[in-house]
Amino acid sequence: MKKSIVKNILSVSVVAAMAISVVACSDTVVETNSESEETIIDTVVETETEARNETVEDSIDDSLVGVWTYEDSEASRVYTFNDDGTGDLTITSGDSVISWEFTYSVDGENIVIRRDGHEDEVTDYAVGDDTLSLGFEGVEFTRS
Repeated sequence: MKKSIVKNILSVSVVAAMAISVVACSDTVVETNSESEETIIDTVVETETEARNETVEDSIDDSLVGVWTYEDSEASRVYTFNDDGTGDLTITSGDSVISWEFTYSVDGENIVIRRDGHEDEVTDYAVGDDTLSLGFEGVEFTRS
């Protein structure tokens, strides 16, 4: 009798732990076989990281992905937008080079750029055939 109670508690604990770690799944079926008291999960589940990555990738505008450059007499700015929601900006002026990495997402007509230790930058953007306009930059970048 004690063995049966312990098995039931363990089965419930396993199911509870699995349910907590599930972020997104479809058609989850949990069945308990009363004869052997085993729990069977009949579904494909996604981990939290997988679900988060899919959400980021879903919010990326494919036309934005690539390397974009703007140069004037003072400096050049090069944005790189990767398809996984990461990117970097490099600003070169004479012998000075400043570079930082960021993550980004697209929300409708706005792009949100996030850098560690800084407030999110939210601005409108527009992608043409070979041009990118970022509202806060005020200039047009060309695809490199």
